[in-house]
Amino acid sequence: SEGLSKCIEHPHKLVGVDIQAGQVLSFAGDATTPCAFAEVRGISNIDLEHNTRFSAFLAEQLERHFGVPKDRYYVHFQRAAKEDVGVRGRTFANLDAPAPRSKL
Repeated sequence: SEGLSKCIEHPHKLVGVDIQAGQVLSFAGDATTPCAFAEVRGISNIDLEHNTRFSAFLAEQLERHFGVPKDRYYVHFQRAAKEDVGVRGRTFANLDAPAPRSKL
């Protein structure tokens, strides 16, 4: 996650990574050669410059650590609105406001 945080210029403490190795995936009709699908979601820095930088970083990491050739992965970048991402009992849009009490 440290490499990802550098690529997208986000604090490391706000970056999470989920790796699900050992699954059977099919890519271009081939389920025997290693392949990968990745998703990157963020509230900022999801743009051509950062996406390109991260895609290159990901290709290198996938090949080095998992044997995934550079032509056998897709990465999907998705920008989220600050009000659509929760953290610490708030959203990124209202982090400075006091956390509301749950009514459940």
